[in-house]
Parts: sequence; C-alpha cells; structure tokens
Amino acid sequence: MKKILFSLMTLTLVIGLVGAGALAWFSDTETSTDNILTAGTLRLTADGKEGADVESIQVGNIAPGWSEEFRWTLKNTGSLDGVLWFEIVNVVNADNGVTEPEMGSPGEDGTELGELGDYLLHKMNFFKPGTYQDSSRPRIGSQTGSNIDHWISLNSVKGLKLYYENNLGAGKEKDLCIVFKVNGDVGNCIQGDSVTFDIVFHLEQVPP
Repeated sequence: MKKILFSLMTLTLVIGLVGAGALAWFSDTETSTDNILTAGTLRLTADGKEGADVESIQVGNIAPGWSEEFRWTLKNTGSLDGVLWFEIVNVVNADNGVTEPEMGSPGEDGTELGELGDYLLHKMNFFKPGTYQDSSRPRIGSQTGSNIDHWISLNSVKGLKLYYENNLGAGKEKDLCIVFKVNGDVGNCIQGDSVTFDIVFHLEQVPP
C-alpha cells in the first residue's frame, strides 16, 4: 500500500513539473501609454466677430439711383478645412404706409408688404483679402451651379445657398463683397418702404 501511495505522489510530482515547464516560455510586454484622440475645430468669424456681434447693414434714405458696397472678411479660425457658404433668409418687406405720391404709381400693389425687395438688386463676389476683383466676375455658385454674375432682386435670392468655389483652409480667410443698388427708373412705388433680412454665413467640415 505504501508503494502504491509513493508511486502516485511521484507521478503527481512529475506531472506538475511538466506543466510548470510548459509555462516557462520567454515573454516580453510593451505598453503604449498616454494615448489621446482630440477632435479638430471648425470656427468661422466675420470681421473678427462671432454671433450677434457681426456687423449688420443699416442704410436709410434709399432712392432710385442709389448703390452701395458691403464687405465682410470671413476667416476659418479652426484647425480643419471647411466648406464656406452663405444664405439670405428672413426677408420681410414692409410698406410702412402709402404716401400720396406712392398711391397708384406703377409697381405699387396696395398691399402692406412693400415693394423694395423687388427692386433692390444685388450681386456678390468672393475675392482675396486686400485686393479688389470686379463684381462682374464673381466666384460664387448656387447649389444648381449657376453663377451669381448678374443683378438679381433681394426677393429672388430667398432659399438659395451660395457657395465659395474652393474649400476655406484652416487659418485662411476670404472677403465677401455684396453690392446693392436701386435702378434709376424705379419710380414712386418704393417710397417709404423697407426690407429686413439676415445674411447667414456657414462653414462646414470638408467630407473625409
């Protein structure tokens, strides 16, 4: 009985040694530490300002023959390239009452909406900061690809998304020029009228 017990202990010891030998392979471990993934930024400023601080257009005493040019410097202050586009939204015309000369004049429809947005023409252009490019050669296209190279009324541009032809790289800027005018043959129908609108500038990530 002692011989059998001793044999079992010896067999167990041998199996244990074989198992220990199987786990004795060389090994090495390396660790990559301090891994960080950081999202890039996409940030647009207009004349160095953002949000409600962006300068608005406020002009009074508009009359037939009037014209004026307005410019904004749009800059991508983020770390990613972006697609630059803008739109004119929330166009609201007001008659502000009908003056005696305005009554019955050609173009006056007698409603409270006002006609100034129909006769306020504009064209748009992007160009390099510090330079001037004639506004008859714009570098702007709509979603349909048509160039805004002709005078169109403010009312006609509603709903149009107007894109800069190239991506705006991180740290880069472009000047946007919008020229407004009222032709000299408009007449009395716009007397006292006003139009309000928003110009919304967008910068979206370039698809990977």
